[in-house]
Amino acid sequence: MRILVTGFEPFGRLVDNPSQRLLGQLCAADFHAAAELRLELLPTSYAGSEQRIRALLDELHPQLCLCLGVAQNRQAICLERVAVNLDDCSLADNAGELRSGREIVSGTPLAMQSRLPLGELIEATGTGEDGELRFTISNYAGNFVCNHVYYAALEYTARRSMSTQCLFVHVPMTAECRGPREQYGWELPGQSQLHAAVRRLTGALGKLLAGAALQDA
Repeated sequence: MRILVTGFEPFGRLVDNPSQRLLGQLCAADFHAAAELRLELLPTSYAGSEQRIRALLDELHPQLCLCLGVAQNRQAICLERVAVNLDDCSLADNAGELRSGREIVSGTPLAMQSRLPLGELIEATGTGEDGELRFTISNYAGNFVCNHVYYAALEYTARRSMSTQCLFVHVPMTAECRGPREQYGWELPGQSQLHAAVRRLTGALGKLLAGAALQDA
């Protein structure tokens, strides 16, 4: 079972990124005993992230491509159902590029959807000691680089008829990654708390993929 997990470097005014830290915390056993895990940090740039995710998909042909990113305005861990074919953000990426009303892949659908059973995955996560962190399904991954790389992965795997399951997960900001001038109206979780919650999700994903592999055998 080959699994690709990506995170992002800091961007904008962020001094640290919880998704990048998760790459240093996750291991293959968090998914499944038989998992082969590849962890990759993506550049927070439209062109760079798209080029890298396509290269990784070509190289690995993973059963799962799990992309992680931070959403500072969210308090839950959000499983993104949909990616839209649109770059439209007032924030420049780390390469200094601004995009407004621009298609990601010309001539392709306006939106693409993960084929994973997200409701089933959320049920399988259960609850743990990190009970303050909840999971939810989101239908909006934004119009910045997170959505861009998600759409690029979904479109590329569909066009190449790859069996790879793709999912983007937005995680909340953590106390350790918070900048000195950043203000939040809620208590931020710790990075270890976030890691514990994400491990419940990766365990559910591993069981789901292992079950699907057995059915196909």
